[in-house]
Amino acid sequence: MFKKIAASVVLAVTAALAPIALSATPASAAPCPTGTWSSTAQGRPATLAPGSARGLYLWHDSDGWHVRVTHPGNNKVRFTGLIDSVGTGPFDFATVATESNDIVALNPFAGKIKFRMENRGRIDGFDFKVGCVKRFSVSAQIDGAPIANSQVFLGAGSANPTSVPFVMERS
Repeated sequence: MFKKIAASVVLAVTAALAPIALSATPASAAPCPTGTWSSTAQGRPATLAPGSARGLYLWHDSDGWHVRVTHPGNNKVRFTGLIDSVGTGPFDFATVATESNDIVALNPFAGKIKFRMENRGRIDGFDFKVGCVKRFSVSAQIDGAPIANSQVFLGAGSANPTSVPFVMERS
């Protein structure tokens, strides 16, 4: 279940994401797009478990979008990235389920979520809803290097995008 995020819940705001005041729902000039998200992105990746293949796991279900990261072993691996609504509108809400050294910075009105998660082989991540957004892009890095498309796992089938960054778009 998603709830409105109070300003104190936003763990950090980077220079790219200015501080904002949150209201219940951001204003949107256009009606919500019709269409559904790709079936490729539906359902939690079957391969996701603590210590699974090093990478970023992204999926959609009735509760919204979910981002998780993990890797084999217990050494520290830093995952960073940006989810951007590509100029199609604001995000509605986001929830944060991270550890003390992780940062998720949300600017719902600009439609951007910037994240940094320091993972030690368990599962770190966050959830978000996009409301009326028609598409969003995802870019990510592992320890400062661009993530390979083979390290991104989409939906129940753990499909890989053809490239990174990639765009998720409603049909």
